[in-house]
Amino acid sequence: MAEPVRPKIFTIPAHRAFADALAAGLIRQFGPDAKGDDLGLARGLVLLPNNRAKRALTEAFVRASDNGLLLPRMVAIGDPALDEGVGAALDPADSAEPIPPAVEPLERRMILARLIGEERQRGGQPIDAAEAVRLAGDLARTLDQ
Repeated sequence: MAEPVRPKIFTIPAHRAFADALAAGLIRQFGPDAKGDDLGLARGLVLLPNNRAKRALTEAFVRASDNGLLLPRMVAIGDPALDEGVGAALDPADSAEPIPPAVEPLERRMILARLIGEERQRGGQPIDAAEAVRLAGDLARTLDQ
């Protein structure tokens, strides 16, 4: 089974031209010559702040490429297409580890009571078990809000 693909985050120094630096970096890392994969760049997804940034990045790709290029999907963060088509690409349900079952409420309360008791003991203010359980119930309700 293939290893799930994790999103990659890159930074660009403030003194560099954003679109040109991003296009050059993406072509260098994922372009046709990078790994011998002609579709490496086209499989990508670039989240940009607005439509103007999408246009600027498209123009930067044109300037940076010698030949034709299959561009990555570029989506503005406020774009409705982000919710519809991109959500699954960022958080694919089939590649994630299964969610563990929830802890039973009583077991959770006892764990919280133990942690509260240990913390109060460390602070030099020990409390009895009944008070720890009461505080654990309050803490559990607060966490559930």
